[in-house]
Amino acid sequence: MLTGKKRSMQTTSNYMITIDQQKFEKDNSSYLGKVRSNFLGTEFEIFDSKENPKKANSKFDIRR
Repeated sequence: MLTGKKRSMQTTSNYMITIDQQKFEKDNSSYLGKVRSNFLGTEFEIFDSKENPKKANSKFDIRR
């Protein structure tokens, strides 16, 4: 079972996906990734739990 929670203070709709209903932290091992929409909310992208390409330390840490 997956759990999603809308993240506040974002410019687009952005939902965190976890397998633990109690812990919504990016550092938690139950964090699976996120779903982000475009400005209009008509297209969505799914990302895994790795880092943003601008913040990643190596090419192996970049999200897909």
